[in-house]
Order: sequence, then C-alpha cells, then structure tokens
Amino acid sequence: MRGRGARAWAGVVVAAFAVAVPAAGGQGEPFSLKEFPAGQLPSAVAVGNLNRDSKLDLAVTNFESAGTVSVLRGLGHARFSGPTAFGVGANPDGVAIGDFDGNGVGDLAVVNEGFQNGPSTVSVLLGRPNGSFRSPVNLGAGIFPTGLTLADFNGDGNLDVAVSNIPPGQEEGNIWIYLGDGAGGFAQAPGSPFDAGQTPTWLAAGDLNGDGNQDLVTTNWDPCLVSVFLGHGDGTFTSAPGSPYQGPMGDASVVLADFNGDGNLDAATGDLEHDSGAVMLGNGTGALQLLATYPTGQYTVQIVSADFNGDGNPDLATANRGTFPANQNGPPFTSSVSVLLGDGTGHFPTAISVPMGSGQAAKAPTGIAVGDFDRDGLPDLATSDLFTNSAGVLLNREG
Repeated sequence: MRGRGARAWAGVVVAAFAVAVPAAGGQGEPFSLKEFPAGQLPSAVAVGNLNRDSKLDLAVTNFESAGTVSVLRGLGHARFSGPTAFGVGANPDGVAIGDFDGNGVGDLAVVNEGFQNGPSTVSVLLGRPNGSFRSPVNLGAGIFPTGLTLADFNGDGNLDVAVSNIPPGQEEGNIWIYLGDGAGGFAQAPGSPFDAGQTPTWLAAGDLNGDGNQDLVTTNWDPCLVSVFLGHGDGTFTSAPGSPYQGPMGDASVVLADFNGDGNLDAATGDLEHDSGAVMLGNGTGALQLLATYPTGQYTVQIVSADFNGDGNPDLATANRGTFPANQNGPPFTSSVSVLLGDGTGHFPTAISVPMGSGQAAKAPTGIAVGDFDRDGLPDLATSDLFTNSAGVLLNREG
C-alpha cells in the first residue's frame, strides 16, 4: 500500500475485453490484457482464494468516501465474475488477503485512509465458504494509514496485521501491530504503535537477519530512506543497527526477495518521483545497501516480484500510474506496467514495457498483484485501474 491519497478521476468499463499488448523494442507479445469491471476509483488489488473453489479471486478497493471492496470471483481460464461490493470504511486504499480464523477461506484486511470522510481504520472481513463475508471489524490505524502487510509476528501460527501511519502535520510516523488470535480476533501488541521515522509509506515483512522471526521494512518517502525493524518473535520490534538506510530518491513501495542468490533477503523499491525501481541488497544482519536503479514508467506506485520468465531468478514488475494534468481533472498522460527481468546477481538488465494507454485511453494502474490465473505455471499480473474503474489481468506469455 502506498499512501497515494485522493487520486481522481473516473471512467467507466461495462464489459470484459481482451487486447494483445506488444512489448517495447519489438520483443513480441509477452503479455495479453483482459479487463473486468470493478468499482468507483479502484485503488489497490489483492489476489487469493476467497471461496474454497481452488480458483484465484480478485479483491479491489474502491477509493470512495463511502468505501467498498469489490470481489471478482475467479471462473477459471482467466475469467472473472462481475464485481460484488462489500462495505468497508472511508477511502479504502490498500487490501491484503489471508486466513485469520483458520477455516481455509481467505479473509480481507482493508486500509481505510478516512481523510475528512470518516475514521482511519483497518477493516477485517472474515470470509465464509460460500464467498460472502461477515460484517467488518474495524481496527484503529492512527490518523493517516499508508502501508499494510500480514505475517506471523509472534510465532503462534496465526496471521497478524501491521499498518504504517503518518499523522498529519507531524514528521514522525509509526507502525501499529495487531496480533491475531486464530479465530478472527485481534489485540494490539505491546509497544504498539512504535516510531517508524519520517513519512513511512509502505510495509513489507520477512526474515532479514535469519533468526526465524518476521522483520518489517518500510520506505520513508520524504527523506528518501528505508527503515528496517527487527522482530523479537513476540510482536515487538527494534530498529536494525544502522537503520534507516539511504534509499533512492522518492521511493514509496517495497518488496522483499533474494535477488542475488546469497540466501539473504533483499529489497526492491518503486520510485514515484523518478519513474524507476531500485534494488537494495541485504547482508543477513538486517542491513540494506543500495545497489542500482532502473527506469520503469511514469509515476511508479507499486512494485512486486515473481519469476516471470521461468529462469529461476526473481524478477520485478511495477504499476506505473502515469502523471495527471496539473488540474487533476483529465486522464493521465501515459500509463504502463514494467517487467524487469533479473539475472540472479541483483541486476535487471532486461526490461519489458507493457503500455496501458495514454490520454483518454489510459488505464492508470494504481496497484499490482501476482497470480497464475490461467494455470499454465507462469505468474500473471492483476492491476487496479483507476481511470477505467476496472481490474486488469495481464496474462504472461513469456513461456
């Protein structure tokens, strides 16, 4: 999630359609695009199984004052049902899927920014086997929540929730930790919220120092830093030695993977301001060091990782929303999805640009997620597309 804020600006799609999307530089057609109706102002997307039918579903947040999350049921063969909307909080801007109550059905956690339209919360919706959800339970999330991630932070086998927050008018942000009880209930962890530095905008969880406990990484947008907080295995955290670390300019989103094959988790960030992605290598102690930056597309709002070409090395994909006119009332200039292919050393020498339109035809992807929607063994991509009120599915033809 990214603390994107109110991003404007609508459009309508009334039916699913498919188009072939050529790659940059004449590299054929490695991805094909399908679009499906979502809701008003789609702002984020998550992929998971929400009804026990073994088919991947989509959850898309709709950035409205009376906010909703749209669920698109997977029908197989990369097809999806029409959207079913479930009420959450005001201005939802991030979503994650996990099983909070152990019934084998995916549940939803949704970050609601609130603004002037309501309180800032995380809405938890417990799923039922028939695909419906219980009424949301809202957890406090400070005043301006910006990032969301799920992991087991206290080692009890239950999923927990972490959300970052930037209180308006304050430089210092914080991170809230909610510990799950395995039955769908949550309690705030000891020491929560804890200080997270200036303007924390995204969260990712993983074991960066090899102690078996889940750690947290957040991007600090304004000072261009990346902070690491080492978990103690009980839901509490302390700042890693030397943290925060110098990141690229304008970094906003972050994903963790072992990009150079040394057994240590590394970080990749997406840069809103400079239309790029960056790789920061981990050394197994929790420390991160900037290795290189790579061009992506206009206004990179989110970065994800998967092995898109099947060579055994993790690759990167970014959603590039495109910049809007100064008055924010028109379509974005140019939008795209970028795929950066890794060589296993932490470098990404090959880039594929998937155009998502420009001007009135722009899709304006605001979020991106990974899933194999056609079951061909290759990871595909899903996007939330702001300007067309749709969810996009990009089928991977790299194999």
